[in-house]
Amino acid sequence: MANVILDQFVHLKQPACDYLSQGHQISSHLTDLKEAIVELVFAINAFLTSSQQRLSKHIIPVDNLEALHLCQIRGIEILREAASELESYKGFEVYSAALTQMEVAHV
Repeated sequence: MANVILDQFVHLKQPACDYLSQGHQISSHLTDLKEAIVELVFAINAFLTSSQQRLSKHIIPVDNLEALHLCQIRGIEILREAASELESYKGFEVYSAALTQMEVAHV
């Protein structure tokens, strides 16, 4: 669909602005998620390196394996929390519904 001139469809301005605002919030949440994942990957890689070194010396790295498991659990928590936050943004649905109403009214 082509761009819509707001003078003709003023009722679309607020839903569009709300959605763009939510877009900024979504971007911020994804940036936070990326930072949390990078930190987690850094920790996991450190535990993996240490574990490999210990295993090569025939030592079972029990503490590292437990830490890796905790990292796995934390990763799942981070992803679930992020998914829940992102699912809460419904701005596009509101905008899309307003746009659909406009299209139906002009058909």
